[in-house]
Amino acid sequence: MSQVQPQRPQPQQQQQQPQPQQQQQQPQPQQQQEPHASATSGSTSGGRPLSSSRSSSARRPSSSHRSSRVVLPPITPSKAKKMNEGSGSTAPASNPHPDSVLAKLVRSTDDWIADLHKQLDDAHTSFQAQFVDASKQWQEKLEEMQQQHAAERDMATKTMCDLQQDVDTLTSQLKGIASERDSFAGQLRQKTAELQATADAVAQGEQVTYSLQETIRTLEAKMETLNQQYGEAQLSASTHESNARDVEDKLKASTKEVTAKRKEIAQLKEQLQQQQDALKTSEEAAGERDKLTAANKRLRAEVASLKTELTTTKEKLAKAEAELSKEKQATAALQQKHKLDKSTAAKKHAQDLKAMREEAESLRDEIDRLHEVIEQLQTSQQMDPLDDRLKRLIRANQTEKKRLAKARTSSNRR
Repeated sequence: MSQVQPQRPQPQQQQQQPQPQQQQQQPQPQQQQEPHASATSGSTSGGRPLSSSRSSSARRPSSSHRSSRVVLPPITPSKAKKMNEGSGSTAPASNPHPDSVLAKLVRSTDDWIADLHKQLDDAHTSFQAQFVDASKQWQEKLEEMQQQHAAERDMATKTMCDLQQDVDTLTSQLKGIASERDSFAGQLRQKTAELQATADAVAQGEQVTYSLQETIRTLEAKMETLNQQYGEAQLSASTHESNARDVEDKLKASTKEVTAKRKEIAQLKEQLQQQQDALKTSEEAAGERDKLTAANKRLRAEVASLKTELTTTKEKLAKAEAELSKEKQATAALQQKHKLDKSTAAKKHAQDLKAMREEAESLRDEIDRLHEVIEQLQTSQQMDPLDDRLKRLIRANQTEKKRLAKARTSSNRR
C-alpha cells in the first residue's frame, strides 16, 4: 500500500522563527489509512470482524505505537489564523508564538484523529451490517445452489436409471437377436440337410423324383430367396424326368417286343424241329416234304425278318440307352447345379451370419461405451456439462435403438 508523506502545517505569514530547532523537533503525526480502505482491508482479510481495530481505535494512538499512516489535511492560512485567534495569544497574527501554534496544532490533530476514529467506527459498523447482509444473502444463495444441486443430482440419477433400463432393454434385445440367429442357423442346417437328401433322391428314379418334387414344393414356402432358381431347376428336372420316362417306356416296349419275337422264334424253331423230325420219320411223303420245305422257307423268311426286326430293335434299344445316358448326364448336371446353388446359398447365409455377428459386436462395443460414459457421469463432480452429456447419451440411446430395429428387420428378412 502506498504511503503519502504528511504535509507540515504552514502558519499564516510565517516569518523568521525565534526557535527553529524547537519547531523542527515537534512530533509529527504519522499517516493512517483512509477510513473506508482500513475498514475494508481489516474486515475482509481472513473473513474476521475488526475487533482488534475497534479496540485499537478506542484509545488515542501515539506516534511511537501507530504503524499505519494517515494523510493530514493541509492547514490553510485562514485555518491557522482561526487557530491563533482561538488560542487567546497576545502575540500578533503575523508572528504567532510557537508554543501556542504547536498546542493548537496538537489539539487540531487530536480532534481530527478523534473524528477519524469516529468515522472508522461508523465505517466498521456499516461494514459489519453489510457483512451480515452479505452473509445472509450468501447463505441463502448457498442453500438455493444446494437445492438446485440436489434437484440436478436427482434428475441425473433418474436419467441414469432410465439409461440403465434402456441398456437392459438393449441387452435383452441383443439376446433375442442371438437366439433368433441360432434358430436361423439351425433352420439353415436343417434346410441344407433336406436339400442334400433331396439331391441324393433325384438319382433314384420316378418315385424318388416325385418325392423330391414334393420336398421342393414344401421348401419353396420356406426359402423365398431360392424360389426363382429352384423353380427353374424344378422345370428342368421335370422336363428331363418326362424325357426319361418316355425313353424308359420305349425301352420297355422294345424289350417286350424283342421278348415276344424271341418267344415266337423259339416256337418256330421248335415247330421246325418237330417238322424236321416228322420229315425224317416220313420221308416217303414227298408232298409233305415239299410242304415242309415250303414251310421251312417261309419260316426262314420269317426268321430273317425277325432277325432284321431284332437288329432294328437292338439299334433302337442302343439309341434309347444313349438317350438314357444323356438323361442321366443331364440329371447329374442338375444335381451338380443343385450342389452349387446349395453351396452358394450356404456361403450367402454364412456371410449374413458374419455380418450379423459383426453388427452385434459393434452394438456390444457401443453398450460398453455407454456404460463407461455412465460411470464417468457418476464419478464426475462438475454439474454444469451434465445436461449436454445426458442429451448426448439420449441421442446415442435413440441411435442404438434405431440400429437394433434395422438389425432385427434385416434378420427377419433373412
